[in-house]
Amino acid sequence: MAGAADQGTWGCGAGASLDWLPAQRSESATSWTATATQDEVREDERTAASMGISAVPFFVVDRALGASGAQPAEVLLDLLERGWAVRPAMSVVAGGATCDVNGC
Repeated sequence: MAGAADQGTWGCGAGASLDWLPAQRSESATSWTATATQDEVREDERTAASMGISAVPFFVVDRALGASGAQPAEVLLDLLERGWAVRPAMSVVAGGATCDVNGC
């Protein structure tokens, strides 16, 4: 869609607009041209491919659990809860002075 970025719309659907975010509109519309952005996206694609992901949407929790395709909220909640239940305990390798809600 030639010129769409200049008009504040993207080719992702009729009426899609960045007008609600005017401060970042210009940066968002042109950031894909930055080589660093393209490199980051390509790296994300390689990571996804290494995990067996070949389509979107795909939801990944802790690089261990996933759900492919559009899912209802209940399925995503179950995915998050299962991820929380099987998460490894954090190993604390050093201790020191700490603070909490009651002070230090």
